[in-house]
Amino acid sequence: MRLIMATAALVATATPTQAGPASLNLSLHVPLQCAVTRVEMVDVDQGHLRLSANCNAASFGVFFGGALRNRTIKSATAPNANVTIRNSSMVVTPDSPGTYTFDIRYETPITSLEPIQAEIRAL
Repeated sequence: MRLIMATAALVATATPTQAGPASLNLSLHVPLQCAVTRVEMVDVDQGHLRLSANCNAASFGVFFGGALRNRTIKSATAPNANVTIRNSSMVVTPDSPGTYTFDIRYETPITSLEPIQAEIRAL
């Protein structure tokens, strides 16, 4: 039954009416999906790590826990996004939805044996 209804709508769209040509308005809702895909320690002594993530939000936050909780981020960059540092987290405004790789440097070495936790939330 759905196929017949969709076909009828397309036929109606293709057939002009007396008032003028018919039109069809479509609206799609894409759910927000964000995920950390990898966290890699680049240089523990220099407090340098690399985080990879996927996100389709217009802006999102990256929040750290575990060994990185309450540690101040010194710098954070991504080639395809604007990154604003907020103490121990980041606010990201991407150029477009997709995959991001962040190079993150902390003010001090990362010497804790506690696991690193990273989370992304759409803002």
